[in-house]
Amino acid sequence: MYTYSIVQLKNDHFEERCRDIIDQYKRGISTCPLFSMQLVPEGNPVWDKVGPLVEIYKKYRDALEPHGVKTGVLIQASLGHGYEIVPNPYQTMINFTDGESNRCVCPEDKEFIKHFSGVIRQIALARPSAIMLDDDFRLMMRPGKGCACPLHMAEFNRIAGTDMTREELYDYVRSHPDDDPLTITFINIQRNSLVNTAKKFREVIDSVDPTIQGINCTSGDECDSVIYTNPIFCGKGNPTIVRVPNGTYSPITTKGFSDIMRRACVCS
Repeated sequence: MYTYSIVQLKNDHFEERCRDIIDQYKRGISTCPLFSMQLVPEGNPVWDKVGPLVEIYKKYRDALEPHGVKTGVLIQASLGHGYEIVPNPYQTMINFTDGESNRCVCPEDKEFIKHFSGVIRQIALARPSAIMLDDDFRLMMRPGKGCACPLHMAEFNRIAGTDMTREELYDYVRSHPDDDPLTITFINIQRNSLVNTAKKFREVIDSVDPTIQGINCTSGDECDSVIYTNPIFCGKGNPTIVRVPNGTYSPITTKGFSDIMRRACVCS
């Protein structure tokens, strides 16, 4: 069984953090810490976020290896979770529902793929045992129900042989069944964006070390893509590993959540 723990990548209290990680490993609490990196592109030119973080990661790797602790990296943000960021030069996702930008990067942008492949390569060169893509690596399972940016709309119209606007396509999909040919085309294009991007990322990892385990992360019911991307991103010969959708988060505090669950239970 693989038990990954997410660890903040910080320089402070270094020895104390290492002792805690080693203790968790020896007691069977965690088999591998994944050090978290927020790498969604920001700035124009794009900032080098990964370089300084990799240097900190290597310090932990070297300190923990003698104790038998394998380490990995969580790419906590690649496309973005939708929070405010400094604008970057790449195509942003455009909500399929309302045409608004959600401040995340569209994986259909080839320049983004080129940039982030370089990011992935720097991580792979640091010899992690595993790399996890967080649950921002998704398209349809967002409030915007998919991306309708110019790149995605052009691809849809090319494949479907149509000349539809976002509004026309959204109205069409909402008023037709899931097995309608145009609806299926829309869904496949969204999924293929992620699959093709996962392939590019995996190719970079394999060029460095094909034994590095690739993992995908899900949250809530957001599982629309991992069944397609993880068999690729995991790496040939590696097991398929997905963080199951068990992220139960408290609306206010853990105590508040416990109170809610206690009231919801009927005890005999």
